[in-house]
Amino acid sequence: MRDPVAQSNATQIVQILRSFPQMMLRRTTFPPFIHPRLHRLSDGDRTGLPEPLANCMSIAHLFASRNAETSPFLWRAIEAEQHRFLQNIESVEKEELFAAIQAYIIYLIMRIVDDEAQNVGSGFHMLLSFHKLHDRFRHLCNEVFCEEEQWDPSPIWEEWIFAESRRRVACLWFLIDRVVCVKTGLHCNASEGFRELSLPSTKFTWDANTQCSWQAEYESCRMMRGTSMSRLGELIDAKQGDKDSSNARRLDVWNSGIDTLGTLLNLATAFV
Repeated sequence: MRDPVAQSNATQIVQILRSFPQMMLRRTTFPPFIHPRLHRLSDGDRTGLPEPLANCMSIAHLFASRNAETSPFLWRAIEAEQHRFLQNIESVEKEELFAAIQAYIIYLIMRIVDDEAQNVGSGFHMLLSFHKLHDRFRHLCNEVFCEEEQWDPSPIWEEWIFAESRRRVACLWFLIDRVVCVKTGLHCNASEGFRELSLPSTKFTWDANTQCSWQAEYESCRMMRGTSMSRLGELIDAKQGDKDSSNARRLDVWNSGIDTLGTLLNLATAFV
């Protein structure tokens, strides 16, 4: 796309996305689509993380210290991780399968930002593998991958975290698709029906670290539904008509509560 605003916003999105692998170095700094409480501590497991995310953290350390000499080893490790998981795709629980989807997104971002990773065939194989994971997850759960909270509420904190994590993964995949489209002119076909994508929760609800604080934020958001937005299409329309006072108020509510993912979606509305 030749639109300079689209190119500038896509560049800003990539600049933010490239920090996500660095955020995988510590559990306390996970990127805003991996909740630190999504995978709770379990007996006999030092970290409590599913294997795909635990391995992703180890690979993130390799990525953070990579150079031209070590980059080939890094990508062999990622390909081996892909192969290992695809071999076991039929036998894992949905929580571990979803963890693999999250890890794959980190690997895709690594592929986008690593100047030494120029093997197009390997990148294409990664995309195909991601779609296999996604299709298996939907089959295993027998449900919509990204359901809006308004129509399918999750009043239990752990259930909400799992549902919100899926919504955030869907938003991030849309962003990656848009960036690839703007930068290369190629479509990933991931953005059909993008206007129906559920917007992520507020930063305060996502970052709540106790049941009580989450419950308070969750109820507060439910009470503000009349002035807030729930779908990406609403955000696009509000930004395009921001001179209207009602749209301006809705944008004020949205912008007052967004985190990094919300900022990325704001940037993406310039090229949809």
